[in-house]
Amino acid sequence: MAALIESLSPVSRQRRAGPINSFDDWVGLWGLESLPSMLQTTMPVQEERNDGSFASLVTGAYLRNSVVFACLAVRARLFSTARFQFQQLRAGRPGNLFGTPELARLEFPEPGKTTSDLLSSLILDADLGGHGIALGRRDATRRLRPDWVTIAYGSKGRSTELGSWDPDAEIIGFTYYPGGPTSGSQPVHFLPEEIAHFTPTKDPLARNRGISLLTAGLREVLADNASTTYKLSFFENAATPNLALKFPPAMNKEKALEWIELFEQEHRGATKAFKTIFLGAGVEAVPVGTNFKELDFATVQGRAETRIAMLTGMHPVVVALSEGLQGSSLNSGNFGQAIRLVAGAALHPLWEDVAGSMQTIMPPPAGTRLWYDVRDVPLLREEAKDRADTINTKATAMRTLADGGWDPDSVVAAVEAEDFGLLRHSGKLSVQLQEPGAAPASAAAPPAAFRVRQDFWSVDDPLRALGTIHAGGTYTGDHPLVMHFPSMFEQVATSERLVTWAQVHQAREQLRAQGTQYGDDAVGALLNVSASTVKRVRQESHARG
Repeated sequence: MAALIESLSPVSRQRRAGPINSFDDWVGLWGLESLPSMLQTTMPVQEERNDGSFASLVTGAYLRNSVVFACLAVRARLFSTARFQFQQLRAGRPGNLFGTPELARLEFPEPGKTTSDLLSSLILDADLGGHGIALGRRDATRRLRPDWVTIAYGSKGRSTELGSWDPDAEIIGFTYYPGGPTSGSQPVHFLPEEIAHFTPTKDPLARNRGISLLTAGLREVLADNASTTYKLSFFENAATPNLALKFPPAMNKEKALEWIELFEQEHRGATKAFKTIFLGAGVEAVPVGTNFKELDFATVQGRAETRIAMLTGMHPVVVALSEGLQGSSLNSGNFGQAIRLVAGAALHPLWEDVAGSMQTIMPPPAGTRLWYDVRDVPLLREEAKDRADTINTKATAMRTLADGGWDPDSVVAAVEAEDFGLLRHSGKLSVQLQEPGAAPASAAAPPAAFRVRQDFWSVDDPLRALGTIHAGGTYTGDHPLVMHFPSMFEQVATSERLVTWAQVHQAREQLRAQGTQYGDDAVGALLNVSASTVKRVRQESHARG
């Protein structure tokens, strides 16, 4: 892509001898008359490259414009507060969150780094370079610089000039050039399943490449830079309106230059502002231009700040920009609505996108998905009231169902999943529905047994109190764990015995009285069950206190 831009742009032809070294050079390529011709050109290549703007935007916009830096920095800090978890899916609907030991690769991607560091890097790379790229290893997850990575395509059909736009083209890998594509270093190739490719802002002219969200706001960034430069120049030039010195016709050039030099020495610069100006020999000072008040400078610069914030999805109130710190914007209600807007329109879609992207290197168990957990994010506490109202509504529904004779555990599972197919009736009816003297309905047949597929733990109360659920443990089908996390269990033969804590305790006491070992293996042998089943029963008993 960089080569395409260079060949098409009149600006770049004049600079073909050297690379794009500055933000202004890159703006010249994208913001002037060359842009329409680039947008109408199709590139017949078999790979998608970064457009070469990443380094220029970092140095020219992110590091040199305080508004851009503040908006992107706040956006990154908020985005990085999420945590990764797996989420159970039941009948296509999301269920409870849970964790497994495999998630450690995202919780501690590299020595000394956490999920927050990983997410912060990914969002900044995506916002400035078009995409965030993470390399998944067995024991680590590493960030790759976005402008050093290209996407390679291959097609099962015959070769065409459509490149990535060939209908049969598929991503066959990612190529990483240490130092950049023009560095001459040996490229490193990765398979698609080794790379998590996060592109929150899609490039309409590319198949899978993203684009910097600042692209559409380059003129806003330039305007804000110009405003800052104007303000700085104002203070560097005496911090007063511009002056024109009117010399009398009789003064010759040499004398006029002496006056100019003397005036510059005495009055140029912010430290020399407000000094009295002494003029003589017929020289007259005439003010020209406007001051900040006449220019309404605060409003002009404030509007530019708001437009930049709009590009990043950050409300001016959240970033504490000038237009967000006046009038009714700071009222508690309006402030809460601003946070809701940022969370709903920007953060939640970004978290959903990055969770989907990370599934490539962190495949979820069957019937689940990789998801995010933001219940502990301080900014989102504004949503606590809504969650409390929802909980109250669910509690009312649970009470109604339980009073109707439905099994309490199945009621909880059904209401949480919004799936009434999970309801199981206890066989006991309300007294209002029974004939006088009628016997209660017989209890249902004992449920089947289910074995844990792999270690996992719930992150939702009250099941979180159970701690780690170990692989091999056996549970009845009506157990809350089985009902909430069916993907983590497999059904076993119904003839396998299921024991209670009372039976385990009795067996332990029997072995103790005989003076023999009463560990899980010995107790399991006595009860004709596995040691893991005995361990699971003990853990559940301790968790219940």
